[in-house]
Amino acid sequence: MAKAVKKPEKLRYIAAIVINAILIWVFANLLNWGVPFLTSDYSRVFWAIDLSLAATILANILFLIFDHGWFRHLIQTGLNIIAIIVGIIIFLIFPFTFAGESWAIWVKVALIAVMIGIGIGTIVEFIQFILRKD
Repeated sequence: MAKAVKKPEKLRYIAAIVINAILIWVFANLLNWGVPFLTSDYSRVFWAIDLSLAATILANILFLIFDHGWFRHLIQTGLNIIAIIVGIIIFLIFPFTFAGESWAIWVKVALIAVMIGIGIGTIVEFIQFILRKD
């Protein structure tokens, strides 16, 4: 039987859905707005960003329906894997241009650091799923 979702969690899930929907709209319009550090290659990575945000929306809808800890850990593991794939795609295509070469290096280092952090989080989430931690 599904566990009742408490009101604070329900609000958190609804907020995540709304914020991610807004982010989809923002990311879809970045090239139209002429963001100066984005190249035309951004259109080659947008699909991955869009997929990740849409998956997060779907996950939060599922959390509204079924809110067990083991389920959240399993879904978060999947979302983290998607986020790592998105990070790799952005790193490989690198749709950015900067005035100085050092900025590009720092952004690449930051992308790697974020992917490592998400990788560690993925391992933690998966272990919590296996151990059925709430």
